[in-house]
Formats: sequence, C-alpha cells, structure tokens
Amino acid sequence: MNQELIKFRDKIFTLGRLDYNPKSDYNMLHKGINPISDLLCYKGGIAMIHYIQSEELKENNRLYREMDGLYHELCVKMGLSDSAFLILYSIVEMDGNCSQREIADRCCISRKTINSSVKNLESQGYVALESGPGRDKYIVLTERGERLVQEKIFPVMEVEDSAFQEMEPEEIRELLRLNEKYVEAFRKKAGGLKRYEDTTV
Repeated sequence: MNQELIKFRDKIFTLGRLDYNPKSDYNMLHKGINPISDLLCYKGGIAMIHYIQSEELKENNRLYREMDGLYHELCVKMGLSDSAFLILYSIVEMDGNCSQREIADRCCISRKTINSSVKNLESQGYVALESGPGRDKYIVLTERGERLVQEKIFPVMEVEDSAFQEMEPEEIRELLRLNEKYVEAFRKKAGGLKRYEDTTV
C-alpha cells in the first residue's frame, strides 16, 4: 500500500469514519486495493464520500475535457453549433454519403439531436435529404453547403492534420494504439455497470 494512500486513510480516521463495510480495513491493508471508494467521513458535520483517483487518470480526463473544449471553441469561432459542425464534418469524412443514423453512431450523439440539427441545416439550404436503403435518409450537401464546408470545415481538418504531423509516425501509431486500448478497456468495464431506470436527476 503506497504512502499517499496510508496518509489519506489516517486523515480520514482522525475525522471520524462510518464503516459500512467491515471488511474494508482488511482489503485496504492486506490486499492493496486502490483506489478506495468506501470511506465515509464527517467533516464540519457533513458526511463526505472520498474516492481516490490516480494523478494520471485525472490528467487523462483533463486532457479529454480540454480537447472537447477546443473543438467547442472552434465551433463558436466558425459560427456553427457543435451538432452542425459534427454533421458537416462527418459528411466530408464519409465522402458525402452518410445517413443520420451513421452520423449519430459515429459521433456518439443521439439521433434526436442529429435529426433536429439536420432539419435546421436543411431549412437554411446547406443540406438535402435523399432516400436510401430501407427507411434511411441520406444527407447530401447542396452547392451552398459545399461552400460552407470549404470555408469552415476544411480549415479545421487542416489544423488537425498539421497538429498530427507534429508527432513522429511511431508516436502517432503508439497514440492510436493506446487510445484504442483504453477505449476498449473502458467499454468492457462500463458494460458491467448497473442500469438505472430513474433518469430524473
């Protein structure tokens, strides 16, 4: 058990601890479980749950949020909503041949959000809907949409490509490998979480 964890445990104990898992002490001390998620203490009369995350995980999450924020800032700079940007970007990325369902799956956002944004783009004359296999509707750029993409999407893609080229080929391959490994591990672990029907919070 690392020293940081021991100091944290001792600090919690001095504040007072409500132990709802009698085996937690044994697990913590003898099995080296880290992080601890079952320590409950009182501080200033308020019950507090503490969960220890590694500094590496915190930094990984911070970088993810920072990247997400950078894309949002680009959308604001380009005068596009986040969803409109993703739709236009996906159309270019998929060579102008994609359905709303494919965009929703690819970008991991709801079809309702995609549908609403597509309708907005369609009303402004940037995209049109064409019939596809089954009930799918394919989104295609109009001439006005093509000009919009050249003006506002291509520059972002050029920035991405330029930033990627700052890394060596070996670094790029390693980055992709590690990202894929983490995503797969996270997907597997997340799949085991309990599903809650109450989504009112």
